[in-house]
Order: sequence, then structure tokens, then C-alpha cells
Amino acid sequence: MNLDIVLHYDILIKNVIAGIVAGFNDNEDKARIDNAINVYMAGGTSSPPGFDTMVATLFKEENPPFQIDKVKRCKIPLMAVAEGCLKAAELQ
Repeated sequence: MNLDIVLHYDILIKNVIAGIVAGFNDNEDKARIDNAINVYMAGGTSSPPGFDTMVATLFKEENPPFQIDKVKRCKIPLMAVAEGCLKAAELQ
């Protein structure tokens, strides 16, 4: 069962990273990043321990057209998205 979950996460992360890289490659003239960027993750999907390490590893394998400095997961990923939406709503 655990291997099954790991494989599903692997496919999910690879697809997301491939989409990000393709988006940058397709819009290279508009999407230029000169400095290394940080990748921040939130939401229930990023909750499992090691998710951030897996994302960092898979980003390196994909060889994106930009440098990545840090890959970080927020402290309480399950609540982070809802809190962000609440703060955005309060600004309206």
C-alpha cells in the first residue's frame, strides 16, 4: 500500500513539475528569472513527511530553465490554503 501511494505522489509531482517547466519554456521571452527562486508548498497534498525532499529531487531531475534555491513546505500545510483564502477575502 505505501509503495502505491509513493508511486502516485511521484507521478503527481512529476506532472506538476513538467507543466511548470513547459510553461517557462513555452514563454521564455516573457518568463525570465535571473536569480534562484524558492518553491513553497501548502495544502493537504504536501502533508506527508518527505514531500518537500521528493519535490526538490524531482525538480533537479527535470532540469528546469531556472535555478531553485530552497524547496519548503509550510508548517501546517492542511490549513495554509484556507488561511490564505481567508486573508485574501478580508482584503476585498
